[in-house]
Order: sequence, then C-alpha cells, then structure tokens
Amino acid sequence: MDKDNVIPPAKWEFNEEVAKCFDDMLQRSIPSYETMRSLTWNIMHNHHINKHNHLPDYNLRKYKGRFKLGNVLDLGASRGEALRPFIESECYNCDAIEVSEPMLDVLRELYGDKDNVRIHNIDMRNPEFIQRNTSDMRKSFTGILSILTIQFTPIEYRMDILQEVYDSLSDGGMFIFVEKVLGSGAQINRVMVNTYHDTKNGNGYSQEDVERKRLSLEGVLVPQTASANEEMLKLAGFKHVDCFYRHLNFAGWVCIK
Repeated sequence: MDKDNVIPPAKWEFNEEVAKCFDDMLQRSIPSYETMRSLTWNIMHNHHINKHNHLPDYNLRKYKGRFKLGNVLDLGASRGEALRPFIESECYNCDAIEVSEPMLDVLRELYGDKDNVRIHNIDMRNPEFIQRNTSDMRKSFTGILSILTIQFTPIEYRMDILQEVYDSLSDGGMFIFVEKVLGSGAQINRVMVNTYHDTKNGNGYSQEDVERKRLSLEGVLVPQTASANEEMLKLAGFKHVDCFYRHLNFAGWVCIK
C-alpha cells in the first residue's frame, strides 16, 4: 500500500496519484475506518445468510464457490475495498461502478480476471444509470453499497440516485449508505470538524496537509446533515432505515426495501 503523500491540486480529483495511495488515505482520514469496513461486510453478509436459512450450516469454507448468495453492486467502487470481501467469498455476483479512469485501471488490475466481478465505467449523474445498463449488469440487486460516494455528487442529483438505488433492489434487498455529514448546527459542526482534524493530525497529517486538502475538497465533497440524508432515504421509498455507524462527522445507514 502506497503512503499518502499527495499534494492535492486546487480542485480535488481522483487522479492516478490518489488511486495509488487511496487505501492509506482512507485509513488515516476516516475515524474507525476498519470498524466501518468490517460492519459493512458483516451486516450485508448476515442479511444474505438469513435469507438462505434453509442451508444446513453457514460455514463459508464449505460452500465457497458452490452457489451465490446474491448480487451486490458497489457505487463508486474506487479500488474495490468495500467489495473485496464479497468478491473473495466467491458467494456473490459483484458489480462495481466507477467513473475515475485511474480507479478503473486499478479495479481492472485487481479484479478484472475474476469470474464473479463486472466493472463498469458509469457516471451516476446520468438518468437511470443502473437501469440503462442492465445488458451489462444484473437485472436486480440483493445488496447495494455506497461507501463515501454520493457526497461527491452534486446535491441536485442525489435524490434521483437514491431513487435509482431503491428501484434497482429486489424486494427485501439491502442498501448500505456511508457519508460524511454536517453537525446539526454550526456550533456542533465546528466542534466535530475541529476534533476530526485533531484525529487526522494524530494519524500523521500536518495542519498544513489538513488545510490544503480541506480547501481542495470545497465544492467537490458537499456533505449534508444526518437528518437530511435520512429524509432522502425515506423519500426514495425505504421504510426500514437505521444508523449502524457514527464517528464524529461520518455516519452510515442500513436500509431494507
């Protein structure tokens, strides 16, 4: 894993330099990162296992590669870290959507030869971005992931994206949604952000590093409050929504159709 020594441009972009060190960047920038990743896999996997409770036992080593538990889609897959345990289990058909060419190159290098993976260059701002690509993708998904992705799309597209997610899930399908969020008010948000920056300092980023990245991300990463995200999920149609992860100004929700 390359170490994050990226000096970001004036406007943030997912370029080749970022793609090389992205895993290190996330580990040092996202509070409780490994816990969030582990929960994402365990919650989604246990949901699929529960839908196959007719199996005599749930030992993955016994069933590995012999059947598929479901179809999982990752929105904004970057290097495929969220999708990796699903791919390696060999119990899922996996689809990865990405728009950054350097990230797509890494995905193809890591997973392009896997029989249970399809990689797609798709811009989520396009209308019906999943439904219009069904010839190359599954007809419906039993699970969809959006891990720190939708925050990089303009706000005016987000409701349509979440609606497309809902419409593309099978009945009983699960959506896991992780985002950076704003505090519920200016004063709380300021405390959260300052504490978060202290955390990054503790992970080896200088104050100059933190400020440079913050300025680069302005207008590119646009968070909303947790309540605004929850309201959009409910408007999209999800009746069952709960928060499974929250650390400072990062939150994750599990939603079932």
